[in-house]
Amino acid sequence: MRTKRYKRNVESTSYDLSISDMMAALCCVFVLICVTVIVRLTEQKAEFQRQNKKANSYYAMRTDLYEKLMETFKDEVNSGKVSIDEKTLTISFKNPEVLFEMNDTNLRDEYKQTLNDFFPKLVKLLYTSTYTVDGVEKPIKDEIEEIRIEGHTATSVKLTAKENYEKGMETSQERTRNILNHCINSEVINKKVPNEQMNWIKKNIAAIGYSNSRHITYPDTNIENQDASRRVDFRLLTNATNVLTEIENFKE
Repeated sequence: MRTKRYKRNVESTSYDLSISDMMAALCCVFVLICVTVIVRLTEQKAEFQRQNKKANSYYAMRTDLYEKLMETFKDEVNSGKVSIDEKTLTISFKNPEVLFEMNDTNLRDEYKQTLNDFFPKLVKLLYTSTYTVDGVEKPIKDEIEEIRIEGHTATSVKLTAKENYEKGMETSQERTRNILNHCINSEVINKKVPNEQMNWIKKNIAAIGYSNSRHITYPDTNIENQDASRRVDFRLLTNATNVLTEIENFKE
């Protein structure tokens, strides 16, 4: 009888030891999970702060640049020749009949004179201006990815959708190309723009025609505003696109 009792005691002790080992292992796993979660939360907080700082830097740059554009071209804005969009940093030239003859791609003399004044001021602003973030001044030109000349046409009721797009693409592309050539090769402009600024702009400027694919409609309707659709834009693309993409991806 004593032998059986001893055997039962040994079995009970072994069972108790197994439970203790398992509980210790579970505690270790729990601690590791807690540590992992804390590290992850710390990393997320640091990443959020980094992205938030990027966003603040971008908005500071965009605000400063928009204000400088409005100040530099206040006469053109007040006269209604151009409009400047704060969110997209797009300078739109109005009155297309002044820019080109109907269905023509050659620049009118009046438009050439406008560009002779407009383009040097734009280049100087982008190349020499700075913006301030966290008390530090940074050059705006380092944030510019591209100065894009965008051409847009209206939709003609006399043409099919395919004809509208093809004709509009040919017209808008040729117009923007002619504008670019004038801005780069005009003797008047080259006398106003220093070589280092012109070399910089040549590396960062492009001309693109969009045909009627981005036409403008009247508010709260699907009716195309023909006059507004026929336009030429100078759009400033900045590093902000990448910043906002990173922030959106982080939120997800």
